[in-house]
Amino acid sequence: MLLDFDDLLILPEVLTDIASRKEVSVYDSNGMLPLFTAPMDTVINESNWMKFNENKIYSIIPRGMNKDIISIEERKWYSYGLDEFNEIFIDSKKYHNTEKTFYALIDIANGHMIKLFEIAKKAKQIYGDKLVLMVGNVANPKTYEEFAKIGVDYIRLGIGNGAGCFHENTKITTNNGYKEIALIEEGEEVLTHMNTYEKVVGKTSYIAEENCIKINNEIISTYNHEFYVIHKDYENIITDENIHNYAKWIPAEKLSEEYLLIELE
Repeated sequence: MLLDFDDLLILPEVLTDIASRKEVSVYDSNGMLPLFTAPMDTVINESNWMKFNENKIYSIIPRGMNKDIISIEERKWYSYGLDEFNEIFIDSKKYHNTEKTFYALIDIANGHMIKLFEIAKKAKQIYGDKLVLMVGNVANPKTYEEFAKIGVDYIRLGIGNGAGCFHENTKITTNNGYKEIALIEEGEEVLTHMNTYEKVVGKTSYIAEENCIKINNEIISTYNHEFYVIHKDYENIITDENIHNYAKWIPAEKLSEEYLLIELE
């Protein structure tokens, strides 16, 4: 199923007593806009999060910055990897009987994993409304429905159009072997970061006026192209089962020797 932003428009009432857009408030019950920061270290950190809040935007501190801090501020969230969340909120039992309300994002690339669903379900059973929980990313409306049924409060939709480009000669793994990206046609299947083959549904190309960067002396891309990587600190604990809990997308210009590119077989 292919979704785009037109599939996610707010569905209006069949009939309404609202006569003018002036009568509609864009703010929620906390006086905030219905907007959250991306939990990326290129966007937000402990130094600038208040700037977003001052402008009525909810803040989500990225994974790796929380240092086991638990957010009890409704305008400041912390994000966690799946195993990290499970250990802190479920296995440790430290907060099971708390009277506080926590605000947490389980930040993983593949929100369709049954493991995420089961952990989210158990967490909501333990905490109920005391845990305001966000999960994602998902791209299937049915998955959204299943998470809504178990009481998940917010769901991130992974339908972004993406950004950045590869050089036309970049070799891409298809179901028929390596092929230059410029020669791949709609309908062909390419290997994704989830180690699955997916059908190409569209192509775009342009003459890059900005500078490009070379990664590992072989991959050429624009500076804003994101790569799926893990930090070297996690190198010895990564397995096929937990890799997506630790991996994250980093723009090419932010890559350094601290990161390892994920290579699929």
